[in-house]
Amino acid sequence: MATFKKTMSGDSRYSVSLIVNETSTDISTNSSVVSYTLQATKSSGSGFYTSSANNPIKVTIDGIVIINKKIAYDFRNVTTLTLATGTIPIEHENDGTKTIQCSGYFKDANNSLGSATASGSLELSQLHKAPEINNWQISEVNPSLLNIGKPSNVFVKDLSQIEVEITNATYYDDAVFSRMTLYEELDNDEYKKITDLSTNPAIYTPTQSGLDYYANIILYDNKNGRSDFSDGAYRIITIDYANLTINSSAKREGQTSGQVSISCNGSYFNGTIGNVNQGNSYKPTIKYKYWEITDTEPLTYSNIVNPNDISISNGTFSINSLNIGSTTETDVNYFNPENAYKIKLQVSDNFTELEGNELLISVGEPTWTEFKDRVDFKKITIGNEPIIITDNYKEYTGAVASGSNETLTYNIVKAGYTPFGIVGVYCSGSRTSYVNIYAFYITEDKTEAKVIFKNTNDTNPLIANDSQIRIFIAYIKN
Repeated sequence: MATFKKTMSGDSRYSVSLIVNETSTDISTNSSVVSYTLQATKSSGSGFYTSSANNPIKVTIDGIVIINKKIAYDFRNVTTLTLATGTIPIEHENDGTKTIQCSGYFKDANNSLGSATASGSLELSQLHKAPEINNWQISEVNPSLLNIGKPSNVFVKDLSQIEVEITNATYYDDAVFSRMTLYEELDNDEYKKITDLSTNPAIYTPTQSGLDYYANIILYDNKNGRSDFSDGAYRIITIDYANLTINSSAKREGQTSGQVSISCNGSYFNGTIGNVNQGNSYKPTIKYKYWEITDTEPLTYSNIVNPNDISISNGTFSINSLNIGSTTETDVNYFNPENAYKIKLQVSDNFTELEGNELLISVGEPTWTEFKDRVDFKKITIGNEPIIITDNYKEYTGAVASGSNETLTYNIVKAGYTPFGIVGVYCSGSRTSYVNIYAFYITEDKTEAKVIFKNTNDTNPLIANDSQIRIFIAYIKN
């Protein structure tokens, strides 16, 4: 460990000493801890004994003022006084070296003995030496952006795959690659971090457009060594790219036609990259696939929408209520009303593609189906009113003695309909368990609904306005 001691005389009666020792080192943080002690020593002689608290002392280590205050002293029983002591961490240079400047100052204010400064430099221990970047490069690796006349230093927001690679580096002390950081060079030799990269080579995608800057890089090894910026920088220009969007919908075109109506809208990149022009009359490609809900989704989009069915305007596209499928039952693209289907739409441009949400086409609902022995109807009405309906009504049981039978009667009043049966009854209330319903019917003249029940409890009566019986009556239109 490095050590330093410097002594300077104030006058013939005292001297000042600064002692600095390197007490520990830490390769992982590329730093050392140093201790410092500022002392005053009395020479042989007299008249230099005590002073009140107005004698300045100052300690400076590596450009940092550690101590700057006034103190009292008392030499009556000692020869050497410690004026200040402590420790301070020191960060080394990237190559592991470090030399610090040290200074200790004392002035006797009361006895007019003058001042003394003990100063000098201390070379600390050599720590791990940081790696060096000998060569590095950036390049485009997105296949859709290669061989299209795009300059090598022009990249595309949200689309480019920029490969960053340190092709030649020197490591020391058996260190190896840990990570690298890409920076944007600013004015006045300042830098702004772009991204951290954990592999070499590594790929990142720019997320900003309209940038024109020089990029540089710093390398870190696994022993926390950090290189300087490389000697070479790369100019990077980024241009905008509007990501594809798509919103889609689908429904049956008529319940049983065998066709489906699809619609979608979204946006696309309306501009030029290299020699690829997606402006003017360019239209993105829209495809779709479908499958029965019980089948496996196809891997590919085998159906393409005719460009004539696609409308565009200032970077937006749409198709509206486009019928797909067939009305011929034997065709492979017939959407059988008896089956449910799923549909997906996909939009793509020259650079990328995007899949829409999965859409459900439910089973069709025929309103009139003819068979050899019958005709089935989805719904039959007369005057827009249903032929068969069901209503329900609640009637209280009233007060019924324990063990007694009782008949509950509901007077039927339903204009335009005739009751043809009771389709259900049930009881509710705090004494429901007492009620045993064992018969119900519609009277022959269709004017009353009858429910016969018994209070089966041996000791407790049914109470008026407590238990209720709900009666479900089916009607047919007159």
